[in-house]
Amino acid sequence: MNGVRSQTATGAAIVAAAFLTLFAVPQAMASTAYVAVTGKDSATCGATSTAPCKTIAAALASAAKGGGFERVVIVGPGSFGESVNLTAATEIVGDGSVFQAISPGSGGPAITVNVGATNEVRISNVQVLGNSSAVAVGLSVVSAQHVDLDHVAFHGFGTAAISYTLSQNNFPELSLASTIVADGACILIQPTSPNAAVVIDNSAVYNCSTAGLNADGSKTPGGGSTAVLIKDSHFHSVSIADVAVLSTSGSGFTQVTVRGTSLWNSSAGVFPSGPQSNVTLDRDSIEWNTTGVNAAGGASVTTYGNSDISQNGANVFSGVTLTPIGFQ
Repeated sequence: MNGVRSQTATGAAIVAAAFLTLFAVPQAMASTAYVAVTGKDSATCGATSTAPCKTIAAALASAAKGGGFERVVIVGPGSFGESVNLTAATEIVGDGSVFQAISPGSGGPAITVNVGATNEVRISNVQVLGNSSAVAVGLSVVSAQHVDLDHVAFHGFGTAAISYTLSQNNFPELSLASTIVADGACILIQPTSPNAAVVIDNSAVYNCSTAGLNADGSKTPGGGSTAVLIKDSHFHSVSIADVAVLSTSGSGFTQVTVRGTSLWNSSAGVFPSGPQSNVTLDRDSIEWNTTGVNAAGGASVTTYGNSDISQNGANVFSGVTLTPIGFQ
């Protein structure tokens, strides 16, 4: 039990450190380009909102000419039928119009982040659409220091709406805030890096053909850790488990803390598997699932004793023990 508590505390500390630093990275001066479906691509497009580029690719090229952080502002409603490849520190932001989407139609990924181990990507106020699973992946993160998603909606992907599979060594971090992931394959966290952190805050994950969150630490090197914090969010109507965790005897520790979150109407609320997997429950609502809490392969589930685990087909799967932990 002491080993579980020690590893759980370490995971919580990693997540806390990540959350404090996610928004503390200084950025170079932004170079802004504008894009609209009514725009026109040219060598000089995007300098103003009244002369926007037509494609995000052209806007990125225009922003790159200014040096520093590339910032692309989407002007007006419309859907961009292109796959977006980010290779430098970038921000893509919608201007608040009713419908602004990136939807390549087929193939994909819709957005690939491969910006190097020290750069940041921020995406906000846009939809990313998979065309009823015709697009395999919504957001594929290959390399980045920080990826911040704020008010982004992912719908309809075949393999993963978000695929976070990077291999760098400098503690990469992914943050979702006020974000929706739904209607197809959902979130895959599968780093091969020694350490990685993910924060999901005030977000909704539902109607998933896969796990809502699949925190797969089986490829994390031994001695490393993958730490996930889910807070004030809502998961429901998921085929496998709202929160699934995977590890092996030789992998790093995978810690998922679920705090103030509802896990409803799915095959399972939480289901960690493997001896290096832990889920910690804190003030959660786990209801109306086939199984509320399950665990296998030596995984552990710890709890502060303040979650509502009720009205499930089986609240806690037979033979699974919830390990109490105290407030610190």
